[in-house]
Amino acid sequence: GCRRLVRGVRVGQGEELFMARPGGLDCLDELIAPPAVRPAEAHEVGRVESMSSPPHNLRVALDRWIGAGAEAALRVTAKLWWFWWVRGYFREGRSWLERALAGDGAGLPAVRARALIGAGTLAESQGDYDEAIALHEEALTIYRSLDDQHGMTEALESLGSIAQDRGDYAAARAYHEEALALATALDDQQGIAHALLNLGSVAAYQGMDERAVALKTQALSLLADL
Repeated sequence: GCRRLVRGVRVGQGEELFMARPGGLDCLDELIAPPAVRPAEAHEVGRVESMSSPPHNLRVALDRWIGAGAEAALRVTAKLWWFWWVRGYFREGRSWLERALAGDGAGLPAVRARALIGAGTLAESQGDYDEAIALHEEALTIYRSLDDQHGMTEALESLGSIAQDRGDYAAARAYHEEALALATALDDQQGIAHALLNLGSVAAYQGMDERAVALKTQALSLLADL
């Protein structure tokens, strides 16, 4: 079971279990448990529970999967990207994600979109904005085709943040307003609050102080009730 697999990985004996067991990939959630918050808040929480770095044998397994063109590599990297981001392993994470995304993931559009979000986030963290935009836009296209509104919201938030960093405040506002509309339709109070905070940041950069304060106050009020 998962307990044996996780214990094996931690002591350096888990590669063959990952490679041999179809259910092995599902145990990654136990091995690498992400924070129960949005990825954008993970650095604030500072709670990475399971590892300080990916086990070497998991790297070996990833290399084999990618070499075989296996969809497993895409599934694993889609789960691992937040870990690379939180720990600051941007270059390593991008390298694995790029290799996995180059494989055949046509049968896993939602997983591919998740991996694209990860690759875009890591690229943004390294200041590679053009590449980050391309990756997030591809993810957004997939999420739209799947009518995955939560995924669309995340991609829009990322694109809005990049636009703000580049000083394109009109585009940033448009992205965040669309994210707000989606979150409102979903009655996602946390999503609404995040969109309002993002819009408040854009307003602050534009020198619209009263609007910024009003938006952020509304967001904090929603968060306080969660």
